[in-house]
Amino acid sequence: MVNNSPQPGMKRSLTGRSAQVYFAHYGAAISDRVLCNYLEMMPPAIRSSIERYKRWQDRQATLFGKLLLLKALQLQCKDAGLRKFRSLKLSQFGKPFINGGPEFNISHSEDIVVVALAHKAAIGIDIEKIRPIDKVDFSLELPEIISLYENYDADVASHLFFDCWTKKEAVLKAFGKGLFVPCAPSMGAILEVEVLP
Repeated sequence: MVNNSPQPGMKRSLTGRSAQVYFAHYGAAISDRVLCNYLEMMPPAIRSSIERYKRWQDRQATLFGKLLLLKALQLQCKDAGLRKFRSLKLSQFGKPFINGGPEFNISHSEDIVVVALAHKAAIGIDIEKIRPIDKVDFSLELPEIISLYENYDADVASHLFFDCWTKKEAVLKAFGKGLFVPCAPSMGAILEVEVLP
């Protein structure tokens, strides 16, 4: 039997920062029975937002992100972890939050999900599988990217694109806005993170 529930990876502390990153890899689709059991664990607003997804992959990735958040909260907040998880709410922009913290952010790409937690600052995280893109699709969100494809070969341009994309999205997610908000130096610093073995 294959275990398709998210298996949390090791906590990665950022040197000199009060933040942790958790990750999990999950497999194929879970059964409807298991899905229903997991959904029952979710606060009502979060459960409704998960159920709105049409594709099972999106539902499952979002669900597993919340389950990984629950595990991270239990590790970080001990007995208060479950209470904090059950208090999850959605902001006017649809960003989940916990009154009184910690701040957190979730991202997923294909079958990997990550959760970042911070106790004293806004936090954002983004992951993406590097793949070929149509630069025109992103010209509104990242106009600065068009020049990459004029100056580099397609592979290098794709890597540079996703490097820029994930950093920008992580900063904007930290502030709960969207990709159409222009980045400004006052929005915060982008950290270069090295994951240690």
